[in-house]
Amino acid sequence: MMNQTGFNILGNQTGALTLDFIFAFSLTFALTLILLALSFSLATFEITQYVTFAVARNYAGGHDTESQQRALAKAKFDQLTKQDKVISSLYKNGWFKIDESKLNIGNMNAEYNDTGYGKFVGARLELNAKVLEFRAPMLGATFTEEDGFKSNFASFILRAPSREECVEKFTKERYKNILALDPAYQAARGREAAVITDNGC
Repeated sequence: MMNQTGFNILGNQTGALTLDFIFAFSLTFALTLILLALSFSLATFEITQYVTFAVARNYAGGHDTESQQRALAKAKFDQLTKQDKVISSLYKNGWFKIDESKLNIGNMNAEYNDTGYGKFVGARLELNAKVLEFRAPMLGATFTEEDGFKSNFASFILRAPSREECVEKFTKERYKNILALDPAYQAARGREAAVITDNGC
């Protein structure tokens, strides 16, 4: 198609390279953003896994009562996710969110249908990777529903029994059962004071 000056408008290639560059740059930029968000997410996932391990490790140590063990574990969670300058910054900027209401410290054997060895004891939390939710130019959205990038992180390292469980619930109960085995045991002097806790509990 020629205009009045004899210039072919449809055959003109001027500026085509600029359009190609804009398209390629936008596509490359969007893919780079996705790659960076994914890499940052994987690093944060690893740190979150450490958080669950640290919480489970604090819960595993022996204490006077099981509730005190749980309190120490919760204090470790708060220290890492709210007070530690480096780790807590990951969860304060809105890119990653921990749902504290779903923090689970304790025995989760029933949830995993484990009626045998009871190995699911520790800590578990849910992390929402909001950083993966964005709309890239020409590629569209990376998500179909809000808060779709949620995942559970858990560490199961069992737990040492508390003093209350060892002395009050195990050793004293065992001693009562031993005394009930024979009437002669009932007649022994000082039998009420003889609570022996050398069972490795």
